[in-house]
Amino acid sequence: MCHGGELEAYGEAGAVLEFARNQAAQKARGLAHPQLCLGAIEHGIAHGGQAGLKKEGECFAAAAALDTHKALVHIFFAQRATKKVRGVTDVAPAAHV
Repeated sequence: MCHGGELEAYGEAGAVLEFARNQAAQKARGLAHPQLCLGAIEHGIAHGGQAGLKKEGECFAAAAALDTHKALVHIFFAQRATKKVRGVTDVAPAAHV
C-alpha cells in the first residue's frame, strides 16, 4: 500500500533511470556494465533494499564474466602504473573510432 507521494517518487525514479540508461548507452557504447548497474538499482527501488543488494551481487558476477572485464581491469592497473613513471602526468585510453 502506498502512502503519500511514494507512487510519484517511484515514477520519478523511473524517469531518472531511463535518462541514465540513455546517457550510459551513448557514453559507454558496447559496454554492458553500466546497464547492469542501473538494473540493480532499479530492482532495489522496485523490490526493496535487500532484494537490490542481492541483485547487485548477481549483476557484479555477470559483469565480471564479460569479455570486456579483463580489458577494463588491465586499463585500470595500467593507468595506476604510469604514475610511477617520471614525467608521465596523464594517460587515458584512446577514443573509439
